[in-house]
Amino acid sequence: MDVIEGPDNPNVPKGWWDLRNGERWSGWPGYYRVNMKLPEVLQSNLDKARDEVFGREFFDGVFYDCWHPDPWLVPRTAALRDGKAVVMRNAWNLPGEGFEHLNGCLAEDELNRVIEGKVGFEDFLGRYLRWSRESRKPVVTTIVCPPTGLDMDEWRWAKVSWQERQKLQEALQNSDLQISTTTVLSANVLGEGLLTPPLPGPTGLQSPLRPSGQAFRGGRRPAPS
Repeated sequence: MDVIEGPDNPNVPKGWWDLRNGERWSGWPGYYRVNMKLPEVLQSNLDKARDEVFGREFFDGVFYDCWHPDPWLVPRTAALRDGKAVVMRNAWNLPGEGFEHLNGCLAEDELNRVIEGKVGFEDFLGRYLRWSRESRKPVVTTIVCPPTGLDMDEWRWAKVSWQERQKLQEALQNSDLQISTTTVLSANVLGEGLLTPPLPGPTGLQSPLRPSGQAFRGGRRPAPS
């Protein structure tokens, strides 16, 4: 579920949009920002998770995209299904809080930040291992790292054809030895990591325009029942 943005949907109440100078604004092609400070917007997200996700037995949990470990929505979602609801979210990087209500998180560009010198590898590793150790079980924590030469301007990608995106992405993935080596080494150090090969096309819950990269997924497997 994309929490902070929505498509140009006439069913969304006009008062729910986040306005700048009286106008809606977009942080992603084809989507508009929603005012998440409104209690009715938070309640709507909780209602959707309860009814459309946890109301169906074949869903194990919910993924809140572009959201953080907040004090309202995440705890109330975690309390669903008698406290056994699986809740994961994406706040771009691995946060240092929220373990008691989340079953892990997705972090984008963590290894890219290590390569660029913005974050120390020990700091990244410590946060990852803490998520594996302290968050609710089962743990599902995912690290996504796109090729370092990939232009992450989403507005540019909105104008590029699917075929052009695939061709450029594959060329960058095959030539970016630094990110590939760092990803493999990190998966080995983490021990619990599952390294996946470069994905064949763009992915993302928010928009089909989002370019994808390599990822590994870690977390302790739940004990057999």
